[in-house]
Amino acid sequence: MPPNPAARAAFLALAGLAAATMITQTGINIDRHGGLGPALWSMARFFTLWTNTALVPAALWVALRPDDRRAVSAFAGVALCAVFVGLIYHLLLAARHDPSGIAALTNVLLHGLNPAAAVALWALVVPHGWLRRADPFWWSLFPLTYLAAFLVRGMVTGRYPYFFLSPAELGWPAVVANAAGLLLAFLVAGQALVAFDRYLGRGDRQAQRVE
Repeated sequence: MPPNPAARAAFLALAGLAAATMITQTGINIDRHGGLGPALWSMARFFTLWTNTALVPAALWVALRPDDRRAVSAFAGVALCAVFVGLIYHLLLAARHDPSGIAALTNVLLHGLNPAAAVALWALVVPHGWLRRADPFWWSLFPLTYLAAFLVRGMVTGRYPYFFLSPAELGWPAVVANAAGLLLAFLVAGQALVAFDRYLGRGDRQAQRVE
């Protein structure tokens, strides 16, 4: 993709927005927990915050290296994670969560605006035809790493912030089934994203770089 000042500015803006969101959320958690260490420990429980944090380097990488297939793939993977963040929150968690004040604003950014902006930039700005069938399997390492950390932490603390992944509420068989279902949905969505990317990349000479 040739250098495009407008595209670069859009990715830098997304990186800045995600960074500002995370800084604000960190401040909220410092007020709640009385220090930076306890705040970060609390925040590390949530995949939403992992994903919004990952948006910062992913967007910066594409802004700085728009012709790097790895940067484009990494951004697509983080954008897909952001889609899952938004969908799962609005379908399963929003009814249990009622933030107020500045937390209500960061909630909209974390679960709505930031994911939507990532998807829009992927659809409208990044070059298409570069994704590979293997990419979703590499992307899945991010949520799988989170899941492992989430479960180990939960076994140590006895607290699981997501009810659908809580052995304390559902039991291990249900948690394993839910986790497997989410992983399968992620991989299927990832393959659909690759197929759509190839469709968008038809006629683009950059598509010749795929496998």
